[in-house]
Amino acid sequence: DAGQQSLDLCEAEQSELARRYVLTSELYVEEPWSHAGPRSVSPFAPCAASRLPHVFDAARLSGDSVLWDLGCGDGRILHEAAARYGCRCVGVEIDAPCLDMCKEGASRLGADVDNRCSWFLRDMTSMPSGSLGTDDSLGPDVPAPSVLLLFITGHGLKAMSPWLKREWEEAPTPFAIVTCVEALDSCIDYNEGIPFDDADANPDGWRVYRDPVHAKYGVFVVPPRDISVSQWASSRPSAVDCGPEAVANHAPAIARGVLREADIRAVENLVFSRLDARRGGNDGKDDDGKDDDGKDDDG
Repeated sequence: DAGQQSLDLCEAEQSELARRYVLTSELYVEEPWSHAGPRSVSPFAPCAASRLPHVFDAARLSGDSVLWDLGCGDGRILHEAAARYGCRCVGVEIDAPCLDMCKEGASRLGADVDNRCSWFLRDMTSMPSGSLGTDDSLGPDVPAPSVLLLFITGHGLKAMSPWLKREWEEAPTPFAIVTCVEALDSCIDYNEGIPFDDADANPDGWRVYRDPVHAKYGVFVVPPRDISVSQWASSRPSAVDCGPEAVANHAPAIARGVLREADIRAVENLVFSRLDARRGGNDGKDDDGKDDDGKDDDG
């Protein structure tokens, strides 16, 4: 069906991105400030564009949100979030060239996006306690997150889990955690060589919400510590708030985050040409058989 086809396309897109970027990571293994260097917990592979709507929907973003992306790569998720929702975005990345792409991409999208985004070169594994729950922990005028995003899998997510749990439990300002591909309560470090059946996938006791749709796309949520999983599930915004109608209202911002201006103009021209052809085929009549002036054929 259409849902399964959409899921298959997303998986194919993500697999191609992973193949393209991860296979080149060996070129940077000696670079200390690199996504493949000794300090990195995960190689860089961009999030598939078709997964983004599920990430944003799961995060329940609004203009009041503060979205932090740990391991933000080239910044495309934050660029899109800032353009679509007008929220404050903070990217943390160990790869210096990636961070340059973050800044360049935000600048290309204009002042509205650029001013909402902040970028920091940091080693996540050495960030001090209290970094995630305290305003100004990364710099002046940098607010604490309301949503924390991690697109990190396997070894990296497992390694980060104990620190994340302490930060999540002790932060003065509670925040949600959104993970992509793997969930915090089921991530396995395959480098440990422990048989799958013997591995404790959730030693830190995470409680994770799995939305029936988002989970199919590998998007999982740990609600803020003061909200239970059942409360989070029952308080889900209405479909109007996060569904196609809301997306349509922000279409120009979304398109500019994904398409070039020439692509947008081509889409607009196609739509208008189809509308013109449709009007011409109806001889000036609407779909209900009325003329453009609202009259039926009999006057």
